[in-house]
Amino acid sequence: NEFLGANIIMQENDYAWSRPIELPKARLLDTLRKIDVTQRLRESTLYRQFQEMKKLTAGMTHEGRPVEVAIHMCWSHGVFTKAAEIRGLEQMCVDLVDDPPFARDLFDTVTDLLTARMLTWHDLLGTGRKYPAEGGWGMADDSIAMISSGHYEEFVLPCHRRMYAQMTTGIRSMHLCGRAQHLFKTLHDSLGITVFNGPGPQVVDLPRLIADVGAPIVIEAEIAHSTLLGTPEAIEQEVRTTLQDEVKERAKMTLVGYVPAATPLANLAHFYECGLRYGQLKS
Repeated sequence: NEFLGANIIMQENDYAWSRPIELPKARLLDTLRKIDVTQRLRESTLYRQFQEMKKLTAGMTHEGRPVEVAIHMCWSHGVFTKAAEIRGLEQMCVDLVDDPPFARDLFDTVTDLLTARMLTWHDLLGTGRKYPAEGGWGMADDSIAMISSGHYEEFVLPCHRRMYAQMTTGIRSMHLCGRAQHLFKTLHDSLGITVFNGPGPQVVDLPRLIADVGAPIVIEAEIAHSTLLGTPEAIEQEVRTTLQDEVKERAKMTLVGYVPAATPLANLAHFYECGLRYGQLKS
């Protein structure tokens, strides 16, 4: 969002977030289209952090190997999520109905910028990586859970198709940790997504997800942050619910979770042990 020109709000021990860009529609599009991608990245917080980390680790070794500082541009935030955050989520949803041409222009512009941002990072870092790459690639477009399947197919799917085609010839993945039940089949059938990162039993019916797609998929199920902060009993219950037999026997399952700073290490050890216990397939 900083790259797109939004003001960023930093929080202690929590995610940063941004305010919408309060510009009229035509001026917002014009401002975005005038972004010099290379210059904007060189001025970014992340690039400054990268440069400072390189200075701090210059000459350092660990276990006989040199310390390297890298930025891995293997994923991206999604088109609708970024457009909605700089426009305002509620206003973006209204735009789909009140001004479809503007919504399409904004999504197309954000798609171009996000793609250019990733490719330019590789140029700045000298990775030599070329796209589309054979390896898998994915994006996190959580906010599409807010719109209908019809609006997704009309407005966002064309941008997703273009972005994935530019980035990968391999496995396609998408992070969705919200209530996106109505979109999983479309994402698989129309976009070729086979790895779903983030769905958890708190908001998604995992057996229904598997049945709707009707093809081999990978589910990287997310355990809630609050659960990892909670009791051992709560952790065990959520792992057991996630790794129910009809799910793990029909899809490849991985358990993931973001660990808040205050999480007891004992909870992480218990989480791991529960994964071993309930992840076993019936013989």
